[in-house]
Amino acid sequence: MRSNHIPQKILALFVLLGQGIVGCASMTQGTSQIITFDITPPSSQCLVIGKGGINLGKVTPFENLLTVPKGKSNLTATCSAEHYQSDDILIKSSAQPIAMASILLDFGITDMLTGAMWSYPNKVEIVLNPNKSIIQETQPQPP
Repeated sequence: MRSNHIPQKILALFVLLGQGIVGCASMTQGTSQIITFDITPPSSQCLVIGKGGINLGKVTPFENLLTVPKGKSNLTATCSAEHYQSDDILIKSSAQPIAMASILLDFGITDMLTGAMWSYPNKVEIVLNPNKSIIQETQPQPP
């Protein structure tokens, strides 16, 4: 008599593959993300630099969305505006909670390799300070 049951090894393989696909941050969260920049003053522009000094793009108060690849390394936004102090802003990478599930399934190897395990803040606020010389010029001088 022939059995209609699927062999246990094949069934186990399908279960493991199914769990891997469902659990991977690579599949559910992607390997890149969009960061929104809220930048002051209106004349500012920031150059966003990634791992190894790679230029990821320029943002301004009016063109303030940037798609970046996810990864463990932090990003740096180097910002400047006329009559304002330049500043380097650190954009920190952190592990996503969903990636913890993939650690249980495949030790997180896929998500670590693709960068999907990590994410940056969705919104970065940057405020540049006026140059001190500008502040002194605008203050009234005593008679």
